[in-house]
Amino acid sequence: MRVIESWRKDREERLKAPNSWLALVGLFPLKEGANTFGSASDNDLVFPAKAAAKLGTLTLSGNTVRMALERGVKVNIGATIAEDEIIIFQDNNAETIRNESFTWTVIQRADQYFLRLWDAKNEAIQQFTGIDYFPIRKEWRLAATFVEKQRTLAINNVLDMSFNQVSEGILRFQLKGKTCELITLDGGPDSFFLIFSDETTGEETYGGGRYLYVDRPDEEGKTWIDFNKAYNPPCVYTPFATCPLPPKENHLMVAIQAGEKDDMTH
Repeated sequence: MRVIESWRKDREERLKAPNSWLALVGLFPLKEGANTFGSASDNDLVFPAKAAAKLGTLTLSGNTVRMALERGVKVNIGATIAEDEIIIFQDNNAETIRNESFTWTVIQRADQYFLRLWDAKNEAIQQFTGIDYFPIRKEWRLAATFVEKQRTLAINNVLDMSFNQVSEGILRFQLKGKTCELITLDGGPDSFFLIFSDETTGEETYGGGRYLYVDRPDEEGKTWIDFNKAYNPPCVYTPFATCPLPPKENHLMVAIQAGEKDDMTH
């Protein structure tokens, strides 16, 4: 139980960080060509009111985004202060830009490019009072067997976009007398990433499903699924996320009363 409690504490602290989901204040689609940005209402990308009225122009050309700043505007890129035109996104490599309490970067989803904007002083961080959880129970930590079954599947997100993801296989496990399976996604060199829904989805838990990381299996194909670590997608905390949704194959016909509940505190 201490491991889960520590994990929960770390997660809540991360949610209050200056670059967290609670700090997000904007997600702006970029059109091909010039996109002016700043707080003035005549900008293409209108930032919150406390930002400078005219910050600059982002120019999208193919898979490259250039940023030209207005005269007198300075930004930080790492430890470097920039005030000239620079490339901030190219071939999926993005720079992170800071100005006052704001941070922004360019992200790509399918064939669409967006400017993602954070505010380290966003009120949502101060208003956050914690996450509502189901009780921690050891019976929700389940032995699972990995079955290699590589496939490409289309994953939809909350923006009604679809993108292909490669799955290496499934995790098979027993739950309440039923044999259940979940399709795995790549979670890095040591983990699988699971996006699932269950009979609590849309009731006790968020309607867009929940997420979970699982250790990759050992040489015998064995691992553990700990639903006590099932957590809410970023969309629970901000309207500016691009959360992937569970594939229909990952709906469990049981109530997973473990992990995070639908959080109404944001």
